[in-house]
Amino acid sequence: KILAQAGGIAAYHSKARKAGSVFVSWTRARDVSKPRGARPGTVQIRRQSLIKVRPALPPDDSWAAPS
Repeated sequence: KILAQAGGIAAYHSKARKAGSVFVSWTRARDVSKPRGARPGTVQIRRQSLIKVRPALPPDDSWAAPS
């Protein structure tokens, strides 16, 4: 659930905001690296997985700490 929610937020802040549903890549931080000499913002991803999500921001109450 958390991964899908994070993917929806990422898709919302991308060029795919208006799309019905999009694929989002996810991986662990240790599987992301910047190639030498690459432009800023360029990364290389190893061992990625894809999830299909709808671009959306979570409701305001979803950020509340569980009681």
